[in-house]
Amino acid sequence: MQKQNSKVETATPKSCSISVVKNEADNIESFVRYNLNVVDSMIIMDNNSSDSTLWILNRLLAEGLPIIIMEDKTISHNQSEKMTFLLNESVKRLSPDIIFPLDADEYITTIDPELNPKEIFQLLELDKIYYIKWQTYIPTVYDKKDEPFIPKRINHIRSDSLEDYSKVVITKTIIEKYPLTVAMGNHDITLDKGLLSEKQNKRVDIRALRIAHYPVRSLSQLKSKIYVGWINTLMKPNKGTLEGEHWKNLYNLLKNEKSIDLTGIATSYAVFNRQEINKELSFNPLNISFCNNIEIKYIKESQSDPLLNVLSNCECLAEEYAQLHRDLINLQNGQTTLE
Repeated sequence: MQKQNSKVETATPKSCSISVVKNEADNIESFVRYNLNVVDSMIIMDNNSSDSTLWILNRLLAEGLPIIIMEDKTISHNQSEKMTFLLNESVKRLSPDIIFPLDADEYITTIDPELNPKEIFQLLELDKIYYIKWQTYIPTVYDKKDEPFIPKRINHIRSDSLEDYSKVVITKTIIEKYPLTVAMGNHDITLDKGLLSEKQNKRVDIRALRIAHYPVRSLSQLKSKIYVGWINTLMKPNKGTLEGEHWKNLYNLLKNEKSIDLTGIATSYAVFNRQEINKELSFNPLNISFCNNIEIKYIKESQSDPLLNVLSNCECLAEEYAQLHRDLINLQNGQTTLE
């Protein structure tokens, strides 16, 4: 009688990512093509982009890629509220086991260059709250300036000692068990105060994975991101005291400095409470050996124009102000009539 192999293959959990994006034309195609080699599907909400981000997303959808696109015409970037909405939508539409809240400059990768991140997913328990540490990539003079695929262009990372932030990963079991919201920046989830100890007990850091992070890719991209992002953050009525503080600092730097050190800005991006910053960089290209369908096709439409994006954003702000003023006048007229 032939002996059967007792080893049972572990099924890969169904996975998806959720994202709110704005003015990411230089990067959005790289983001989608790479991450679809890792997750099964993506839900992406375009937050009123004034560049070709939405156009590129629709071209990718037309190729048959497993993405769901939503359009959000509001100006303010209330990320927590919108990401929580997408989290719930992902459960309704796709019923994934694992959900990755990702910014458009983030790519799921592994410490081991021989592995596809999906191989790590098989090891995850689905009743935990997971966290993956950033691995921030830094633009340098050695970059291949004409390479449109971002992970091929930017190949150096900063010291791991500068990585204070992780990104949360949410499992379906946790969503079903607890009422939760995705915190600002996708770094955590928020549960009721009475559940804090239970949340801490379910916390697990996935040391085998990293979130490859490309926050600074070019001067035009950085200007567009910071100018529009900080102005829109300022208009939030419930803005926290320190919310967007690094954007504020970069806004003032870009506004006042004539010579901009992109490498220095990227190295210190989202780094706080340091007397000195370790500026040592390491050559560590993102592993793309397992990837298919990563050829960039829409590069001509992916140029960032900071002035165009700022002007378009100002138009939206003016229209929103005018509408608010009209609503106020109508309200006052109504009150006068009632009197």
